[in-house]
Amino acid sequence: MAADSRLSLVFPLPTPQDSKSDAQKEGEPKINTVQLVNIPQSDATNKLFLAQNRIGISTAGNALVKGVPISGVIESFILTLPEDATPETTADLLVKYFRDIEPNLQTWFHVAGYRTGENGKPINDVWFAGVPPGQKFQIVKPGEQGARWNGEMEIMTRLFTPLYQKQEDGTFKEHILNGPTLAYFTLQDAVDFAVFAARTTIDTMRFLPRPRTVGGPIDVLVIKPDGADWPSQKQLHLSHPGKLLS
Repeated sequence: MAADSRLSLVFPLPTPQDSKSDAQKEGEPKINTVQLVNIPQSDATNKLFLAQNRIGISTAGNALVKGVPISGVIESFILTLPEDATPETTADLLVKYFRDIEPNLQTWFHVAGYRTGENGKPINDVWFAGVPPGQKFQIVKPGEQGARWNGEMEIMTRLFTPLYQKQEDGTFKEHILNGPTLAYFTLQDAVDFAVFAARTTIDTMRFLPRPRTVGGPIDVLVIKPDGADWPSQKQLHLSHPGKLLS
């Protein structure tokens, strides 16, 4: 699992209208229009979390809950999880927890980990859950490998969308463009691909005339049946330590 660290704020910016509308009468004030302005607020936001040292939770969408960053709310939720929670029950409890706070919050989660299958063997268990619909669904079949991204999906989706070329007879022929061979990924390949997805989105946004809503350090979490590890995780630090010593 991987996630960027950018928190963006959207502000309404009232703009006076230069010309009067047809319905506006003489002497009435000019009609104001509203323009939304997207401003990067922080590159130190946590969007990836580890619960019970075996269940990963990532978040996308609205990152403010009742005016406070969502990271603290998720950390509070993790403290309420029972010790025997599975990825599926975690997804259910996560949705309920947030719907009790703000039922229309436009926020979504990936929940990943392992559950105990037949004969006590661990089975990968990955879920997508949304606060607004209050539902969840499984996004990777047990025992299989796959990939799923959320949030700013356009860039990665376009990268792996099949291409077709029109033939002389009017039919369309698909270009030979195979997607990633996820079934053959090693754990290192999976880490590299997760970072690639986040980094490609960040770097592509740099050259597009659009809000740069993805950025900052990339956190990476690896979950295995016997535990979890952070190949990359932000740490608290002093940005200007010299000033404290002067």
